[in-house]
Amino acid sequence: MSKASAKEYQECGYVVVRGLFGSQEIKALRACLDIAQTRKPGEDWLTKDKMVFRSNLFQRSTALQAFISQPRIVDLVSTLIGPDFWVRWDQMVNKLPGGGEFPWHQDNAYNNLLTAHCQLWVALTPINLDMGGFWVQPGSHRQGLLQHRFIDRYAVFAGEVMNPVLIEAEAGDVILFSSYLLHSTSVNISQHERCAYVVEFVPSRDIDPYIRSPYFRVALHGRPAPRFQSFLPSHFSLRNQLLYLGPRLARVARRMIQASQSLGISQ
Repeated sequence: MSKASAKEYQECGYVVVRGLFGSQEIKALRACLDIAQTRKPGEDWLTKDKMVFRSNLFQRSTALQAFISQPRIVDLVSTLIGPDFWVRWDQMVNKLPGGGEFPWHQDNAYNNLLTAHCQLWVALTPINLDMGGFWVQPGSHRQGLLQHRFIDRYAVFAGEVMNPVLIEAEAGDVILFSSYLLHSTSVNISQHERCAYVVEFVPSRDIDPYIRSPYFRVALHGRPAPRFQSFLPSHFSLRNQLLYLGPRLARVARRMIQASQSLGISQ
C-alpha cells in the first residue's frame, strides 16, 4: 500500500484497493466459505430481513486461515495498524434481493471494544447503490465511540449523519476501514444477491476480553505468521487490564443483580 493510501485511511477512516483479487481467486474464496458454512449450521443472531450473517468461519477452515494470512493482506493491514496483529472475527454477509437497510453504526458499538481495529471487506459480488450500497461518513472514526441505541437487534447511531459517501466496488475489490468509522448499507433493490467477506484485524497490543482462546495470530514483524495461541502477550499488559477493569466490574455487578433477582423470583 502506498503512503498516500495509508494517509487516506488515517484521515478518512477507510481506503479502497481495486482489483486485489482476480475472478478465479474470488471463485475459490466463495467455495471455501461455502464449505466452512456447512461446518457451522444455523444463522447468526444478526440475520434479518433477507440479510444472512455467518461468522467465525475461519476457525473451521484451514483454507480461510491461509487466505486471511496471505502476504497481500498482511502487507495491506500492517501498513495501517502495525506489523503484529491477530483476527478476532470474520463473517460472510449475504444481502438477498429485497434485503433491508443495515443502520448507521460503528462496529465498536457491537463488540464493546475500547480500541480501534481494522475491518477488511472483500467484495464477492459487485456492490453498488441498487444492490445495497456501502455508505460511510469520512472522518467519523476520529471522534471515538459515538452514542448508539439498540433497535431490535441492531445498534443504531443516535446522531445525524453528515455528507455520507457511497463506496461502490466490483468483485475482487477490497475496502479497509476503521472499526470507529460510521457506515451502513442500503436496501438491495436489485434482482441479484450482494455478498461480502469481512475480517476484523486487531493489533497485537490490543485484546478482546470478551472472546475465548485460542486466538489466531496472523502476522509477526510484518510477515505472515499464522498460528492459534492460547493467549496473547498483550493479555498481561497492565494497560489492557486497567482499560477493561471498569467494564469487567460492571459485568460482574449485572450478573450479581440478575442472580439476586432470580433468587427473589424463585422464593
